[in-house]
Amino acid sequence: MCGAVVLLSACAWWWVRAEQTSGPMAQSAYVWQRQWSDATRRAVTDESAGFDELLILVAEVETADGVKTSTSNVDFAAVKRSGKPAGLVIRVGSYRGAFDASAPVTQAVHAAAEGALKRASQAGVKVSQLQIDFDCPTRRLAE
Repeated sequence: MCGAVVLLSACAWWWVRAEQTSGPMAQSAYVWQRQWSDATRRAVTDESAGFDELLILVAEVETADGVKTSTSNVDFAAVKRSGKPAGLVIRVGSYRGAFDASAPVTQAVHAAAEGALKRASQAGVKVSQLQIDFDCPTRRLAE
């Protein structure tokens, strides 16, 4: 009886898993530009037809010499003209501390996210996600 339950569970897991992984994969384009130029605007508005979503670098938070935030000059009007939903990406540089609510890096990421979401909303851009790009060694994930 126990073997049948395990087999049935494994089959159910496989069936559910197969359903979740079928179908076409979404195609996203990263727009990883700190300074938008006319070429960036043209690429976003004219060359994005084959993509489902644009993932846009909106800010970088560095911690080498204190916490510093650099904001990209995203042309949200061009993003709106593309007709694509936008994922907003905040890159966090190398950081060795914890991300608790009072940490300056956490506050900087929060402020960058709020600012980018506000600018996107004011331009009428549909925001599909907010990504935090942070390379963290596995041994430090608990922090």
